[in-house]
Amino acid sequence: MVGFGGVGGIAGSLVFREQDKMTGYKPGMYACIACAALNVLLVLLVTLEFRRQNRKADRGEKLLEAHDEDATPDFRYTY
Repeated sequence: MVGFGGVGGIAGSLVFREQDKMTGYKPGMYACIACAALNVLLVLLVTLEFRRQNRKADRGEKLLEAHDEDATPDFRYTY
């Protein structure tokens, strides 16, 4: 998110063009709305995946974040 936020300044100069001034910068506004909608979609997808992974862990099918010996068996993703 931070990286894309940094790129936002560059993208902003490309989508908010001088020739769109008379139209209220509609192409730039549409680009911002599309990015916000994509962000909402990604959050929903990640939330659903976290819930699925938590259900697997509750059933004992998976140990979450088990990349070392000190893994906590009751670890759950929050959403």
